[in-house]
Amino acid sequence: MACNSKGKVKINNKVEITNDVRKVNANDGADNTFIFTPNEGCQLEQVSIDGLDVTLSVVDNKLTTRVHDNSKMIVTFSKLNADVNGDGHVNINDVVTLVNIILGL
Repeated sequence: MACNSKGKVKINNKVEITNDVRKVNANDGADNTFIFTPNEGCQLEQVSIDGLDVTLSVVDNKLTTRVHDNSKMIVTFSKLNADVNGDGHVNINDVVTLVNIILGL
Protein backbone atom coordinates (compact mmCIF):
# COMPACT_ATOMS: atom_id res chain seq x y z
CA MET A 1 0.00 0.00 0.00
CA ALA A 2 1.18 3.51 -0.73
CA CYS A 3 -0.23 6.72 0.74
CA ASN A 4 1.07 10.27 0.54
CA SER A 5 1.40 12.75 3.44
CA LYS A 6 -1.88 14.65 2.90
CA GLY A 7 -4.04 12.06 4.64
CA LYS A 8 -4.22 8.61 6.20
CA VAL A 9 -5.86 5.26 5.58
CA LYS A 10 -7.29 2.98 8.26
CA ILE A 11 -7.70 -0.68 7.33
CA ASN A 12 -10.33 -2.76 9.13
CA ASN A 13 -10.24 -0.29 12.04
CA LYS A 14 -6.70 -1.44 12.90
CA VAL A 15 -3.82 -0.19 10.78
CA GLU A 16 -3.27 3.43 9.84
CA ILE A 17 -1.03 4.30 6.91
CA THR A 18 0.20 7.81 6.19
CA ASN A 19 3.15 9.04 4.14
CA ASP A 20 4.26 5.44 3.76
CA VAL A 21 4.79 2.61 1.33
CA ARG A 22 4.64 -0.82 2.94
CA LYS A 23 2.98 -4.20 3.05
CA VAL A 24 -0.09 -4.39 5.27
CA ASN A 25 -2.12 -7.37 6.35
CA ALA A 26 -5.61 -7.44 4.94
CA ASN A 27 -8.18 -10.21 5.05
CA ASP A 28 -7.09 -12.22 1.99
CA GLY A 29 -9.99 -12.77 -0.41
CA ALA A 30 -12.51 -11.33 2.04
CA ASP A 31 -14.15 -7.94 2.43
CA ASN A 32 -11.88 -5.29 3.90
CA THR A 33 -12.94 -1.80 4.95
CA PHE A 34 -10.69 1.14 4.14
CA ILE A 35 -11.38 4.55 5.69
CA PHE A 36 -9.67 7.51 4.05
CA THR A 37 -9.10 10.59 6.21
CA PRO A 38 -7.73 13.66 4.43
CA ASN A 39 -5.74 16.18 6.45
CA GLU A 40 -7.30 19.61 6.98
CA GLY A 41 -7.39 21.50 3.69
CA CYS A 42 -7.01 18.29 1.68
CA GLN A 43 -9.25 15.84 -0.15
CA LEU A 44 -9.11 12.26 -1.37
CA GLU A 45 -8.01 12.40 -4.99
CA GLN A 46 -7.61 8.81 -6.16
CA VAL A 47 -7.65 5.20 -4.98
CA SER A 48 -6.39 2.43 -7.21
CA ILE A 49 -6.13 -1.29 -6.54
CA ASP A 50 -3.87 -3.35 -8.77
CA GLY A 51 -3.86 -0.51 -11.31
CA LEU A 52 -7.66 -0.17 -11.44
CA ASP A 53 -9.08 3.21 -10.40
CA VAL A 54 -11.76 2.51 -7.76
CA THR A 55 -12.21 6.11 -6.60
CA LEU A 56 -15.87 6.22 -7.69
CA SER A 57 -16.58 3.28 -5.37
CA VAL A 58 -15.51 5.32 -2.33
CA VAL A 59 -18.57 6.63 -0.47
CA ASP A 60 -18.17 9.07 2.42
CA ASN A 61 -14.41 8.39 2.41
CA LYS A 62 -15.05 4.66 2.96
CA LEU A 63 -14.48 1.66 0.68
CA THR A 64 -15.38 -1.96 1.41
CA THR A 65 -13.90 -4.38 -1.11
CA ARG A 66 -12.16 -7.73 -1.49
CA VAL A 67 -8.41 -7.69 -1.85
CA HIS A 68 -5.70 -10.33 -1.83
CA ASP A 69 -2.38 -10.52 0.00
CA ASN A 70 -0.49 -9.48 -3.12
CA SER A 71 -2.87 -6.64 -4.08
CA LYS A 72 -1.35 -3.17 -4.43
CA MET A 73 -3.33 -0.12 -3.36
CA ILE A 74 -2.22 3.42 -4.09
CA VAL A 75 -4.01 6.27 -2.29
CA THR A 76 -3.48 9.88 -3.28
CA PHE A 77 -4.70 12.90 -1.33
CA SER A 78 -4.43 16.46 -2.68
CA LYS A 79 -5.01 20.00 -1.52
CA LEU A 80 -8.61 21.21 -1.76
CA ASN A 81 -9.18 22.55 -5.26
CA ALA A 82 -10.86 25.69 -3.96
CA ASP A 83 -8.06 26.56 -1.51
CA VAL A 84 -6.56 29.14 -3.86
CA ASN A 85 -4.32 30.87 -1.30
CA GLY A 86 -3.07 27.59 0.21
CA ASP A 87 -3.93 28.35 3.84
CA GLY A 88 -5.81 25.07 4.38
CA HIS A 89 -9.25 26.69 4.46
CA VAL A 90 -11.82 27.49 1.78
CA ASN A 91 -13.35 30.89 2.52
CA ILE A 92 -13.69 34.48 1.27
CA ASN A 93 -9.92 34.92 1.34
CA ASP A 94 -9.70 32.44 -1.53
CA VAL A 95 -12.16 34.52 -3.55
CA VAL A 96 -10.09 37.67 -2.92
CA THR A 97 -6.91 35.86 -3.94
CA LEU A 98 -8.57 34.56 -7.11
CA VAL A 99 -9.84 38.03 -8.05
CA ASN A 100 -6.34 39.43 -7.49
CA ILE A 101 -4.89 36.73 -9.75
CA ILE A 102 -7.41 37.50 -12.48
CA LEU A 103 -6.72 41.24 -12.21
CA GLY A 104 -2.98 40.62 -12.25
CA LEU A 105 -2.42 42.14 -8.80
